[in-house]
Amino acid sequence: MQEAEEMLNAAEAEIEKTREAGAPLSAEDLSSITQEIGTEICEKIAALEKGASKKVSDALNFLAERRKDVRGTPQEKELEQFQARLGKIKASLAEAKKTASQQEQRFVSRKLQAEGLELVNEVEREVKKVEVAAEPLLASSSFLVRGNLHRLSGLVQDHISKGSSKDSVFQQACGERERVTLEGFQAFVTWILEQSGEDSRDVFLQQEVEAMFTHLDSDKSGDLTEKKFQDIFLDQFACVQPVSMTESFSISEGKSVLKLDLGVAVEALSRPQYDEQQKLTRLHCRLLEDSTKEGWVTMKGNQGKVFLDRLSPHSAHQKSLDRMMSASTKVVNKASSFLSARRKELNDCSNGPLLEAKVKMEEFKVKASSLQRKLDEIKKKVAEAAKEYEKCEAQQKRARSDARDKRLLDAMTKAIEQELHTLKAEEKRIAEVVAPLTNGADLEVLDAPVSILKDGKEMAEKLKEQSAAARKSIQQHEVPQGVAAGTATSMRQVISTSLSEVDTVIKTVNALVKAVNSSAVKVAEAIQRRVQLALRQEVQRRDIRIEVIFDEISNGGHTASRSDLSRCLNNLPDLKLTTEQISLMLDRIIGDNSEDGVISRWNFLRRFQQFYECQKTIALTHDLAITNSKPIRMLNAEEAIEVLEGPRGDEKSGIERIRGRAVRDNTIGWVSVSGNQGSVFLKERPKPFVHCLVDLPLEKSFRSSGEAPVRSLKTNEVLEILEGPRQDSRDAVMRVRCKVFTDQLEGWVTLNSAGEMQAQTGQQRFWKCKTGVAVTDGPNIKLCKVLRKMEVGELIRLLEGPEVDKESGVTRIKALCLKDGLEGWVTTLGNAGTLYAEEKSDIYSVSCDELPLQKAYGDLSSGTIRMLRKDEAFEVLEGPKEFRPEPVERMKGRALADGAVGWVTATTKRLKRWYPNYICKQNTVLQTTVSIGPTAGLVRRVEEGELLEVLDGPKEDSEAGVLRVKVKTRKDQAVGWITLKGNQGTLFLIQWSRRDEEQLKQKQKSLQEGLGAAKEKE
Repeated sequence: MQEAEEMLNAAEAEIEKTREAGAPLSAEDLSSITQEIGTEICEKIAALEKGASKKVSDALNFLAERRKDVRGTPQEKELEQFQARLGKIKASLAEAKKTASQQEQRFVSRKLQAEGLELVNEVEREVKKVEVAAEPLLASSSFLVRGNLHRLSGLVQDHISKGSSKDSVFQQACGERERVTLEGFQAFVTWILEQSGEDSRDVFLQQEVEAMFTHLDSDKSGDLTEKKFQDIFLDQFACVQPVSMTESFSISEGKSVLKLDLGVAVEALSRPQYDEQQKLTRLHCRLLEDSTKEGWVTMKGNQGKVFLDRLSPHSAHQKSLDRMMSASTKVVNKASSFLSARRKELNDCSNGPLLEAKVKMEEFKVKASSLQRKLDEIKKKVAEAAKEYEKCEAQQKRARSDARDKRLLDAMTKAIEQELHTLKAEEKRIAEVVAPLTNGADLEVLDAPVSILKDGKEMAEKLKEQSAAARKSIQQHEVPQGVAAGTATSMRQVISTSLSEVDTVIKTVNALVKAVNSSAVKVAEAIQRRVQLALRQEVQRRDIRIEVIFDEISNGGHTASRSDLSRCLNNLPDLKLTTEQISLMLDRIIGDNSEDGVISRWNFLRRFQQFYECQKTIALTHDLAITNSKPIRMLNAEEAIEVLEGPRGDEKSGIERIRGRAVRDNTIGWVSVSGNQGSVFLKERPKPFVHCLVDLPLEKSFRSSGEAPVRSLKTNEVLEILEGPRQDSRDAVMRVRCKVFTDQLEGWVTLNSAGEMQAQTGQQRFWKCKTGVAVTDGPNIKLCKVLRKMEVGELIRLLEGPEVDKESGVTRIKALCLKDGLEGWVTTLGNAGTLYAEEKSDIYSVSCDELPLQKAYGDLSSGTIRMLRKDEAFEVLEGPKEFRPEPVERMKGRALADGAVGWVTATTKRLKRWYPNYICKQNTVLQTTVSIGPTAGLVRRVEEGELLEVLDGPKEDSEAGVLRVKVKTRKDQAVGWITLKGNQGTLFLIQWSRRDEEQLKQKQKSLQEGLGAAKEKE
């Protein structure tokens, strides 16, 4: 039983140890017990409980086995006592276990609460840290200012890196002061931007510069000390490669403070410095997320590796905050995970110490969730603030961009307006200069029209050049890249509007020049009328014709020089004109304002002769007075009359009358211009000319006699009408169709004209070859030499003979071979009676100087094949036939090309009224000479549709075989020679009358009115 006693004693001792081991956990304050100690106690209690339970179990088994052995023995009672004692030990063990469990639960509860509280407090600290770090980011305006300082810092540091220093930069900002004032700071910003090649107005707005100064002036003193100024250099950087932060500048001597991870943001405490020994760039800085940690960091390694990248203040703080938020999120997640796990573990606890822990876990979870929401709210606010910052930054950039755009737009507008102002001022000056010619005053009294015209044109040309330069300059104003769409549109609008204004100036000046030219024409026309009158008075005074005056001026030539004409006009007693007035008129009628200019006879006459056209039949009388004045004859409608005197008014009737020469028959007399009842009898018309529609003969006499013409007129040649048209009633003539022996041409000739024979038989003797015979060089057939052999049918004309050769007995004649003009001796009759050549008595020969061979029987005036020469022979194929020509209208004219005078038959198919105006039908050239040859210089190209006034010609360029006219262009008054029709048939010019021009103006007016009405309708 001794052993049983020992076992029970051991069990009781083990239980007592268990109680003693749990005693520390029964204390009221468990704060002194660490988690490790508490865990060790709990583990010890568990081990003691396990040992006590084993000892009790061993004692129970031992007693159960001993019961069999002592049953019925005195030791059975003792065993029962051991059993009772073992029961108490078991109860004591259970109580010890319960006590230990409660103590352990109390410890665990307290420790769980302490751990949960610590985690929640850590989360709260992290959230507070994030909240504090986020505050600057929620105020975007300060970061906008700091962002501008960041940009300014970059410019300053770039300048310093080029050899300057912080001290010299500060002195530049101070100027002559010891501190930097607002004005000095503004000037410094402008200066540093100029040094970097930037325009301060494009980089910083005025208000941005002021805001930077205010930010640096933290104590509101109104100026910056050097320390405040150095705050410009407080840049922020982000770690782009992991690098260590050391305590000192030297890596070898400095101890590592910490390792910067990728993305960690730091703030510079000074400018970067270069380590000459290590060949490194180092920066003294501090962590943005923990300002207590500062040291030196390598920015750039000696192999060029970059560790720190410059950031804007906002980006740096954002990166730092992002890291803090990431860390805080981890802490929150850790706390949430812990609390969730503990809540799950304590879910079944309904009493005891762990119930208190369960309740606390719930409270901690609620607080942790609240902190999580707060963190999320901070994240949301920071995200919104970031968007707001981006928005503000974009607005700031847009404001700078708008300011720059406005400055560029204003500068462009100002530059263009200056150019336009210059143009408009010059336009106004031109208008003032030419005002005497354009203000509607009495133009005839202008003494110096040429000077006004010249000055106005020169100024206009200069203004056109200025306008062209201004247009080019304006077009060079390109829209800069990067400007806003609205500004670009405004710039384009300014350019477009300005170009329109330049065009308006040009149009106005062109209109002024046109008005000046028009007024100059009116002045010239008024002067021309005065010259016409003075010349008529001179002609009347001297009782001569105006052609005599031209002959005097030109010394009998076809042209007169400008200087001689001017001298003549100045000498007219009834003409009082200034030199400029005469010069203006001569400029218009001659086209060449140099002293070498000439005027042709016809141009002189058309300018200074005055003609009227009869509108209604009216009497041509002897006297000015209508009363008792006998008519000479009646003027018919469309008859032309040249003014020789007047117009003068009839004293009794007051009717205006002129004394004139009827062009039709040179009858001179007086005729009324208009009646006293308003009837118009005469209308002023240009001097009459006609041009040839086909080639025509210019004949010597009024009556077409078939004699040789003066010359042949070519198509498009022009005639000045001297007399006619009037009717020619011609006598009958004899016509034959014949063949000319010389060239075998066939046609019709007139045998007689005006009672005289033009071709007849018998006046020449002809022989016709019957048998082939030789033509020799002498009469002696034995001694002569053969020239050629005659062909059968060949005709020869007798020159000498016939003679009979006494020795040979042959008959020979000296003759002219009509075939080739060969002269020689021919045997006509042989000594045996052979007939070699037979005399022909029906051969005609021309008896006049020239005789036209014509195509048709009934055409005496055109269709000439060629002119037959005197003595030329022909044989009659048909006729003679009597031909009685129809009466024709004949007209005497003078060819403008060479002054040849003669008569032509006037029909609508042959002649047409000619006006000295052409319109260009096909692009061609205006040249300096009548000849197209290599010596002809180019004046300019003439475009299709241009109007031209003829000054001289048409004249023939014999080498080119074309007619040319000297013209003055309506467009720009250019003068030169131009081809009417090319030698290949290309028509360059067509006639253009005043009626055509009036019709064109009417069409243009109607078109403009129609367009105007359409616009109003729209």
